[in-house]
Amino acid sequence: MAVDAPARRAASPTRSLSWLTARLEHFAPGSPGVPREALVKRCTELALVTAYLRAWVADGLLPAQPFAQHADAWREALQARCQAPGEARIALQDASQSLYHAQPYLWLRAGGYRLRSWEQALAGLSERGARPRSVGVLHCLWKAGLIGEPDWNEALKRWLAAWGDQPAARDRDAYRISHAAFYITDFGCQEAPVARADRDRLEALAVELLGRALAQERWDLVGELLIALACLDHQDPLQEAAARPFEVGWRPDDGAGDAVFRRHHHTVMVDVLRCAVAGRRIWRPRRTDPRVGS
Repeated sequence: MAVDAPARRAASPTRSLSWLTARLEHFAPGSPGVPREALVKRCTELALVTAYLRAWVADGLLPAQPFAQHADAWREALQARCQAPGEARIALQDASQSLYHAQPYLWLRAGGYRLRSWEQALAGLSERGARPRSVGVLHCLWKAGLIGEPDWNEALKRWLAAWGDQPAARDRDAYRISHAAFYITDFGCQEAPVARADRDRLEALAVELLGRALAQERWDLVGELLIALACLDHQDPLQEAAARPFEVGWRPDDGAGDAVFRRHHHTVMVDVLRCAVAGRRIWRPRRTDPRVGS
């Protein structure tokens, strides 16, 4: 069942939604001067956000406006990218990197989309030795319905055991903490299936890192950690204290060109997801269907 979210600061995603929709050419295959790895990363991020927004709207957890029309436009752009001649073959030709490169398609697949060229290419990857090389890819494969749910309890224990104790290491690895919260809670769609003590430590680290990121004005990390704490359903005064500086301390540049896009696009996507999580009704029971929507 869905329950109303607790009172939280109202957040408007309109500017960030429009900013991305006006710059969809930066996700197209062969964007001039953009290395393929960077293009895959930005398309994967957009595909993930698109999949969750569309699923939450379809499930009645998120108001259709202003999210739906933008998410639908993003989905069309991502589909066009996957449909480009030879795209599946090029993306999957290197078995060692193929699952990483397949993520934009896999997130579309999580939403019910199927394309024969990609399905045929994916079918032979395991025989060619393709294996997930990151937790993000593992999470993506689960949501695409290609594997069962990973053991998040054991994964979190490994992450926490490997966590650095030095400030420099904490700054470098801070995104591991926000991403851990995203994955183990399915972006707030399930109770984290982890030990209470490990969850408590994860929450404490997220609050500590939020304070550091706020002081350093690392706005994309501030946004990610605000999302992470909301997904964990954790309440700390610092969250409210950080939300306002994030909203007024960071604004995307309205200029054109890939340099402007590279500087702002990740924080813009984080802002969209932050606003969606803040305005979403909360779904707590565990889902048995790994898909994020259709």
